[in-house]
Amino acid sequence: MLRQILEPYLADYDFGKNILSSMPSGALFFVHGDVASMSVDYLQMVEGFRPDVKVLDQEKLTYKWYVAQVKKRFPEIVIRGERYDGVKLLNLNLIEDNIKKFPIFFSVTLRANSSFICISPTAS
Repeated sequence: MLRQILEPYLADYDFGKNILSSMPSGALFFVHGDVASMSVDYLQMVEGFRPDVKVLDQEKLTYKWYVAQVKKRFPEIVIRGERYDGVKLLNLNLIEDNIKKFPIFFSVTLRANSSFICISPTAS
């Protein structure tokens, strides 16, 4: 009964939980968009769910303060430069520099639907 009452409010929670649950241990996950970002942030920061997945917000990577924070929090992740600018730092660079260390996932928005993709040398 309670689940039925709360159902409209649990969609984002379930979305984030399903994304994190489906990732292999130690994955590197680049989020894009508020739904993926906020739901995953809540689950990791408040509930402590899947802290092994390293989540980076692609929109926030455009800020120097965020990149500095990421480099301090995850020193094993290679990020060229001070911020994501689409010129000196591209998704291709993020993939090339980290693909041998982590299974890499990107959340993307395809029209009205959110989705995510995996880029990994072992992905099929």
